Amino acid sequence: MEIMGLVFDNQYRGQGLGRLLTKEATDWASSFGCCRLRVRCNVIRTESHKFYESLGFKLKKEQKVFDSLL
Repeated sequence: MEIMGLVFDNQYRGQGLGRLLTKEATDWASSFGCCRLRVRCNVIRTESHKFYESLGFKLKKEQKVFDSLL
């Protein structure tokens, strides 16, 4: 199962909401028999990286996206 995005406005950060939603996503994924929960996070969002690591997520890979305007 994958969390595609989890973003809070600054005024709501640090209140445990992300931790709560991640726990709910974990429980929901487990109820479907999933054995892994993945979350994608922009490489520049270092505070988010720390958050996910504090929840037990391990860095799997880093990725860059390249665009070319046509």
